[in-house]
Amino acid sequence: TFPLLIAIGVFSGSIVGILYGDQYTEAAPIIALLSVAYLFSAVSNPIGSLTVALGSTDTSFYYAIIRLFMTIPVVAITSSISLQCVACGQIFLGLLGFLLVYFMMIKQYLHISLNMYIHFFLKNMCVAICFGTICAMVVNLNPLNFASDYLILIVYGVLAFVIYLVAIYFLYRKDSIVSETVFQFYS
Repeated sequence: TFPLLIAIGVFSGSIVGILYGDQYTEAAPIIALLSVAYLFSAVSNPIGSLTVALGSTDTSFYYAIIRLFMTIPVVAITSSISLQCVACGQIFLGLLGFLLVYFMMIKQYLHISLNMYIHFFLKNMCVAICFGTICAMVVNLNPLNFASDYLILIVYGVLAFVIYLVAIYFLYRKDSIVSETVFQFYS
């Protein structure tokens, strides 16, 4: 999910241009910020399955209530400022939600430390951020001088996908499942 959300953020200008037209280009930075906000949700989302499997769905309910009470004031305050501020508020809420999931569910049910929990996602997050940074530089510099959003999305998107597969292959060679999956793409 990380590379997909990063790609949505990086290519948000082209995506908005293709789907909605040039009159909505001011929405691209908001989509880019929201793609970062949902990185945290992507990590926290599978936890619902854990609570169901353990028969502790009440914990998910309490999490939803706490998250609601955190979200209302953040949205109320940030919406009085700007849409970009609302998106930044969602990033803040995502981080708080990530920590809340840890303290309410992960620590209680899996008994792992916060450092170990973060470590599980850190390498993937770092790879995705490096990937996103490189893609953002290429898209913003536009070295091939594409004027069409379609060409930017297709050519740079395919290039980014190939670079990401190569990076995954070399960084995760020792992980047999990941390297076999990437190898199948090359075959």
